[in-house]
Amino acid sequence: MPLYKRDLTVALNKVASVLENKGDVDAALDLYKESLDIRRELLDSYPDKTEYRDDLSWVLNRIEEVLDKKDDFDDMIETYKKCLEARRVLSEADPENKEYKRALYYRMEKLANILNKKGDTDGALELYEESLNIRRVFSGANPDVPLYKRDLYVALTWVGFVHKKRNNTEKALEMYEEALKIARELTDSDPGNSQYKSDLAWVLDSIERLKK
Repeated sequence: MPLYKRDLTVALNKVASVLENKGDVDAALDLYKESLDIRRELLDSYPDKTEYRDDLSWVLNRIEEVLDKKDDFDDMIETYKKCLEARRVLSEADPENKEYKRALYYRMEKLANILNKKGDTDGALELYEESLNIRRVFSGANPDVPLYKRDLYVALTWVGFVHKKRNNTEKALEMYEEALKIARELTDSDPGNSQYKSDLAWVLDSIERLKK
């Protein structure tokens, strides 16, 4: 029965939360992942049930917050991939949900960052570019939202960074110059915003360094 399965996930999450608060992160993560599997199964069976979407989103948030506290990249990668797959399902089940969309491309970036630190630039670039493509569409559909525009800026700088790391200067410059255009637009729209000014300074400096 779906209700019993959902009750089981609630119990798993409660125990996981207690373990997490006690500092037993690994044990908590195991229980959260068990809850994730069940909630993913429920949403697969009932994709139109909003409650199950919210349940899946909640446990994904918990797992990802726990992962963010860990330093063991090898242990994190497979779990991140599992979460990312579930994020895709969640976004596809409710394509108009902006929070789901942002969480999807943000977590793509997080996994790409981990792969990049481990030296897997191919895997990192693939995810950075997928995240970038989603952000282009998302920002284009919401052109008056500065937050989404800055999300696009961030994605461009990450793609540019990897190309720079791979000595593909021309492609890196292309990404940074597009990011520069966005940084200028944001700074012009809100001159007192320290984050926008910092973004603009960073990308200007990055372009100057590449051209030397």
